[in-house]
Amino acid sequence: MGFGSAPRRPSISNQLGSWARELGYICVVTEGIRTAQRPEDRVGKTLNGKWSVDGLLAVGGMGAVYTATHRNGRKAAIKVLLARFARDPEVRKRFMREGYVANKIGHPGAVAILDDDVAEDGAPYLVMERLDGESLSERLARTGGTLPATELLAIAGQVLEVLGIAHDNGIVHRDIKPGNVFVTKTGHAKVLDFGLARIRDGLISLTPTADGTIMGTAGYMAPEQARGAMAAVDRRTDLFSVGALMYRALTARADLAAKERQRTREVIEGLSTLSVVFDPDAPTGR
Repeated sequence: MGFGSAPRRPSISNQLGSWARELGYICVVTEGIRTAQRPEDRVGKTLNGKWSVDGLLAVGGMGAVYTATHRNGRKAAIKVLLARFARDPEVRKRFMREGYVANKIGHPGAVAILDDDVAEDGAPYLVMERLDGESLSERLARTGGTLPATELLAIAGQVLEVLGIAHDNGIVHRDIKPGNVFVTKTGHAKVLDFGLARIRDGLISLTPTADGTIMGTAGYMAPEQARGAMAAVDRRTDLFSVGALMYRALTARADLAAKERQRTREVIEGLSTLSVVFDPDAPTGR
């Protein structure tokens, strides 16, 4: 700014964007015009003239999940990419690939993706089987943080069965955690969100994650994943995450997540290696 010149004022669009973010809105640019949109705004609307959005189930880091009804009466869940990511080609590609990966596994323990499309506003979405139950993270919150060892072993066994088939097909999930394991009311475990999965064959043409890129959830990542050494990620990476999940579900120690995040940071900074998650003094569950 030169001497005597007036201070530069923020543009109207920037001001609107700032105010919208403060109010919890998602800002999206549509043909040069900035508008505000919240995930719940889709409720009551129809996607592509066929899916009526009935309610909002959850909002994650990249997508919002809704209950929906097809015009033929079929019930389903729909995951819609959040507006702030909808115009990024690489993010769109990673989002849409979840359907291809999950269906490639072909196991009832992997949530089936029934369809994919792009909404009128340009946001891609996935149509998934509708589940009745709760995520493992929700169950842990409801039960005081732990599960009985017998119940946890039954859930973990089903998760490992799904992962075993995925690994045989060259797929590594890379984000196993309580929030990505769903337990139905009939006791069946479902593995969710293959959006970060790594595929080791050429059947699905997608850009692989580059070395040095850290993707996953702190506290559940294996050392090689925390370092961003993607070339070293294989089926053992998922097994480490399952072990970390079981440790969390058996101990419910309030400081576990903080300790694991600190260890992950230390790995990333090259200060130490992440030790195997094992505590001989941990409670065995109820």
